[in-house]
Amino acid sequence: MRTSAKLCLKLYAIALRLYPKSFYARYADEMLEAASLEIAQSHNLPHLTASLLWDNVRSLPRAHWDYAKPKSPVLGIVALSIYTVLVLFQAVSTRRTERGSADVMPAWAARQYSNDCSVAARIQSCADKLASQPRQEITSSSWLNGGGLFIGLYDSAGRAVGGNATLNGTWPQPPHGIFDTIRSRGEFRVTWQPQPGIRVALTGRPLNSGGFVLSGQSLSSTEKYTARTLRILFFGWAMMLAMAVPGTIARARARKRRIASH
Repeated sequence: MRTSAKLCLKLYAIALRLYPKSFYARYADEMLEAASLEIAQSHNLPHLTASLLWDNVRSLPRAHWDYAKPKSPVLGIVALSIYTVLVLFQAVSTRRTERGSADVMPAWAARQYSNDCSVAARIQSCADKLASQPRQEITSSSWLNGGGLFIGLYDSAGRAVGGNATLNGTWPQPPHGIFDTIRSRGEFRVTWQPQPGIRVALTGRPLNSGGFVLSGQSLSSTEKYTARTLRILFFGWAMMLAMAVPGTIARARARKRRIASH
């Protein structure tokens, strides 16, 4: 056999190693013998080599599927359970990640204003600066879906003294317990729901004067994105379930029949 033919057969032999071990042990010798005959009679070895390797590529997935089927329905159930746990883990992780990302801008704004307004004499100038900005209404769809921030300044008792947004026409007034937590922690991030349908990622920081600055951003867009991602994950899980359960049931019945026949 000439050198090029030997090389062709060697490449084919290497490609056969990609099949499952049980498949290789059963069919490799026959496949090599058939390929050897074709190579000996071929007048276009490059084309034949490409053809043989392409046949391998096409048949590999089927061979691995056939020889990797679980022999017991228990393995299918275990595999489905593991996949379910992974989907749940991904869902929880996605929700936490997206919720955490919603705190980034409010936290940055709260830090910025806590530095600018740390001196008592500058609180009023900060309030005037916020008042000069276009006034936002937190209940409006433009604010809820627009990704804008609201900034609010509060005195040492937690009463609103200024800001760039209103809630139903008045300064946003979170529960007073939030200010006690801010005073003790230094910075506090929380989900605030002032009324049904409105959820805000809220960050608060204390001022050296004894007051507070709060910054918030609507969670509407974040929660819509998270819900869409969770639907995709659930759809994938449902498809996996639809494909796995019938096969697992069929294997369980076949196994039961084999046991009964023996």
